[in-house]
Amino acid sequence: MELRLAQRVERQERVLGHADPPQCIVLQDESVLRRRVGPDEVMRAQMVHMRELADLPHVVIRFVLLDGMIAGNEASMAGSMASLQFGRGSLPDMVYAEGYGKADYFSKPVRSPEERAKPWSQKDNDYERHLQLLLRIQGEACASPARSRRMLDEAIKHFS
Repeated sequence: MELRLAQRVERQERVLGHADPPQCIVLQDESVLRRRVGPDEVMRAQMVHMRELADLPHVVIRFVLLDGMIAGNEASMAGSMASLQFGRGSLPDMVYAEGYGKADYFSKPVRSPEERAKPWSQKDNDYERHLQLLLRIQGEACASPARSRRMLDEAIKHFS
C-alpha cells in the first residue's frame, strides 16, 4: 500500500510539475468531501491539497453532485474513469475505466473514410460509450469549477 501511494504521488508530481503540464479536468464524487478516511488532520490535509491543485491554471476540479442525475443515472455506477488525449501524431486517445478488481483501456479507433461510413464495432463503440458517459457526467451532474472550489473551502473549514 505504501509503495502504491508513493508511486501515485511521484507520478502526480511528474505530470503536474512538468514545465508544460497537461490540462487536467478532474471529476470527483462529492462524497469524498464527507466520507472520513482518517482523523480531521488527514482529511483537512487532503482537502487543502485538492484546493491547491484547483488553483493551478491547468487543473479543473469539479464535484459530481450526490443529487446530480443524468439520463439512465450511469453516473452512480461508472466507477473511476479517465479520458486520455495525447494529441495528433502520438498515441490514440483512450478511456481508462477502473472498477472493483479490474481495469480496461478503450482506444479511439483509427478509421479510414470508408470505415467511417460503416457502423462502429462493439469494441470501438466501448470507447465512444465511455467517453460520452464522461462528457454527460461533466455536463449534467457536476458542480461548476467555482462552486467546487467553494465546496472544498467549506470542507477545509469543517475539518479545521
